[in-house]
Amino acid sequence: MTEVVTVNSEQYDTYASLEQADLYLQANFFATAWFALTEDQKGQLLITSTRLFDRQCWIGEKTDEAQPLEWPRTGIEDVDETEVPDGIVNGSIEMAFYLLDGSDAVTSNNPGAQKLKSIAAGSVNMQWFNGKSSAELDRFPLPVQELIGEWLCSGQQVSSVTASGTGGVSVTEDDLGFNEGV
Repeated sequence: MTEVVTVNSEQYDTYASLEQADLYLQANFFATAWFALTEDQKGQLLITSTRLFDRQCWIGEKTDEAQPLEWPRTGIEDVDETEVPDGIVNGSIEMAFYLLDGSDAVTSNNPGAQKLKSIAAGSVNMQWFNGKSSAELDRFPLPVQELIGEWLCSGQQVSSVTASGTGGVSVTEDDLGFNEGV
């Protein structure tokens, strides 16, 4: 089930509680900054992470249309329709931590957009818009993508493109919606 976090005396539905986040992050060597935050600040990060997750396209359907969050869901193989999978809970904690660390998943004008400018087959040549590499193309940081990627709608799409020809250059500016982190 989902959790409730209180910030400034108001309650908000989230995928992870403060206690779950603290327990999960206490084993993270880099999480010192998390433990320097107030409970309200931690709660705000968990709420922001949950809201970000709830704006995504997930496979399956909400278990109950009246439920406040997108999870739990039905119609997903090997996922209990009454529970929020550990990957979503832990992914929301990881996302909260990455937001603290400066992730632009919420603030970017075009998160996850295709940044590949050109690709060539002969002598392999790849060029990226804005100097981005393939590791920077996903909306979510890789540890988050690894935890939630299998349930994102884009995970059901083709995950690769093959070009062939006589040494020409293929150019794309399209966001093809691939799940590139998994």
